[in-house]
Amino acid sequence: HGWQGWGLGKGYPYNTFLSSYGPFTDYSDVVNSALLPDPYLDPGNGYLPFAYFSFRLMTLLPEDIGLICFLFVSLAGLMLLLIKALELLVENPWKRVAVSLLLMSLSYPILFCVDRGNTEILMAFCVGSSLFFYNQGRYLPGTLWLVPAACWKPYLFLFLILLLRQRK
Repeated sequence: HGWQGWGLGKGYPYNTFLSSYGPFTDYSDVVNSALLPDPYLDPGNGYLPFAYFSFRLMTLLPEDIGLICFLFVSLAGLMLLLIKALELLVENPWKRVAVSLLLMSLSYPILFCVDRGNTEILMAFCVGSSLFFYNQGRYLPGTLWLVPAACWKPYLFLFLILLLRQRK
């Protein structure tokens, strides 16, 4: 759908499978705002400064390559976390990959994040990684994975309660 929209210039419903608003607009809005000297000149921008700082790195790449890299890192990270989470439930590693792919491709929140280029998909990967390390008792890496996500959305600092509760 992204190729039909960007590559072929087709409109709705060919350029998206979920919403008529416009594909990848969340990603492009943040990246375009990150290029501004003051991202807060646009009243629609509601991210904290760290989000603009981190997405400014994406402006070093062409727009379509940056989007592909952003989605690949986010989806590959979530996929690896899901495969790891399924280790106790699915014995065969190939079946784990297949089940993970099936779950990812049928998950509306994942599809919506991909369709909109929503930055929360990267935040979900960071939080998932944080919880993965927390469950292993590796609190420093767990906290380090949580910090970037919490710098995008401060309510994620609530996950620190897990660490504080155990005095880590």
